[in-house]
Amino acid sequence: MIARPPGSGLRYPVALRGEDPVKLVMGLLGAFLAFLVVAQLLAQVVLGIGWLLRGQPNFEDYRSRALAYELPDGILASHLGIAGLLLFVPLIHRYWHGRKAAWAISVQPGGRWRYLLICFVVAAAVLNVVMWLVRGGSMAWQAAQSDWVVYLVLILITSPLQAAAEEFFFRGYLQQAIGSLAGRAWVGILCSALVFALFHGNQNIALFAHRLGFGLIAGTLVWATGGLEAAIAVHVANNVFAFGYALFTGGVAALKATSEISWEAACSDLAGFAVFGAAAWWIGRRMHVATLTP
Repeated sequence: MIARPPGSGLRYPVALRGEDPVKLVMGLLGAFLAFLVVAQLLAQVVLGIGWLLRGQPNFEDYRSRALAYELPDGILASHLGIAGLLLFVPLIHRYWHGRKAAWAISVQPGGRWRYLLICFVVAAAVLNVVMWLVRGGSMAWQAAQSDWVVYLVLILITSPLQAAAEEFFFRGYLQQAIGSLAGRAWVGILCSALVFALFHGNQNIALFAHRLGFGLIAGTLVWATGGLEAAIAVHVANNVFAFGYALFTGGVAALKATSEISWEAACSDLAGFAVFGAAAWWIGRRMHVATLTP
């Protein structure tokens, strides 16, 4: 198959404009299948290997504890399962839509790695400053959970892969396919943010609004900066620090089990995401990152 570029002068969320609508719908169905089936199968394979290595007598008990993050194996399995989407999105671009995989990252095309690194440093600083200003005094510090070193190593290695894969899937493919199908970038941004929030399972209204707001900010950043880099940077920073702090404030399993948060926590986090978004957009302007397909 000969790879072809998108049309010229297009924003990232509509870069698949002109594609056969039936092909876009089939691509979306394939994407959902990959998320719901392939990612789960990869996670089960990792858990199966962990079960054999540990010599556990009951797989269901082991699986339940691992996926609740009571065992570090669960972080490894779930994160690597989702990380498989890092391969799926470029492959569906290349072999289903006939586009080079680089168009899945940005309209340049390809990764703007210096911009991503700068955005990560800014995201880490902004999210931590906002959190400490708003909630620093109320954080319940405790002794580090057992095996915290193992957990920390896995968090540092696998959380970036998981966060980047989610951005490739939700903002990279869903937003682009839905936006191109509708012919409106805002439709892709809104729908991908809704799916992102809904796919996170049980949650109260404040937590749902938190995840929906993050999705909207990340999607808008992709539209404004022409690529996934800023969204990946803030997603990675958020996940790494959330899990990292959890090691000393109640445990990773407690964070995993979270199904409700306060409106104060939701609003403070969203404020941090919004401040970062404004900063990332400004930095992108200063660095002259491409926002339209050439």
